[in-house]
Amino acid sequence: MRSEAIETDKRLTSANEMATVFPRGQLGVVECRCGKPRNFFEWRNSVAGQWLRYVVSRSERIMGSNVLFFDVEFRGDRALEPELVCWTETRPPQGSRVHGIAWRGDEIAIAELRRAFWRADLVVGYNCFTLDLPALSKWGIDARSILLKVVDFYQFLFKFVSSVNEGSLSSVSALNGGEVKYHRRDSSRGETQKQCQRDVKMLMGVFERVLNGRFCTSRFGPLETGKIWWEDISARTGSAPYIDHDLKACSSACHQVGAGSVDLGAGAL
Repeated sequence: MRSEAIETDKRLTSANEMATVFPRGQLGVVECRCGKPRNFFEWRNSVAGQWLRYVVSRSERIMGSNVLFFDVEFRGDRALEPELVCWTETRPPQGSRVHGIAWRGDEIAIAELRRAFWRADLVVGYNCFTLDLPALSKWGIDARSILLKVVDFYQFLFKFVSSVNEGSLSSVSALNGGEVKYHRRDSSRGETQKQCQRDVKMLMGVFERVLNGRFCTSRFGPLETGKIWWEDISARTGSAPYIDHDLKACSSACHQVGAGSVDLGAGAL
């Protein structure tokens, strides 16, 4: 217990030191303003963009590490009150489960979630700095202890490469050949769990596409991960167009990348 407390202090100190190096809000702390880059060029030169660049440049190493993907479902009667957390670890320690769920009030499962966050080499969420991590503080999970290993795929990437109203995880997943969101039919635990686990599955698929080197965006079409930070895309960085303007062109380009059939119906948009 003493060694664990010492290690906790070290990690919190590291996070606090990083927050002093970068101005508040620029690193992507819980508020995750990410410096409010105004366009794609500013994004790729921001701290959030450079952190993502660091991650994807080590894709082979990351694929062999323990990456935790998670999603939070919220109570309908209270703002930012977690009801359920689902997560998947790619390489958990021997004896630990790959998939986990924690319901509100289940202290044993919440403790396991805390341990899973702690031992993961990388933690991946979608808009988690804005919603999920602040909400999990109500479960006693301190985001500062994992801050420097979190990748928020919305705040760090798809917020800046998606067209208007096309940055949802469901839209991004469908555009890259993945599944769309499962909308629960009622408020039962079974339906809530299905929705949460589908979100985790979509997130894993999008993460794999980005790290594999080429993925599709609704705003710029296909992008090569390794070239984002030096490719000349100035001709494509104007105001974000509506997806209706170039659905067919983007669908064709993404199909050539290998995303497979892309459902461009109402369920995918």
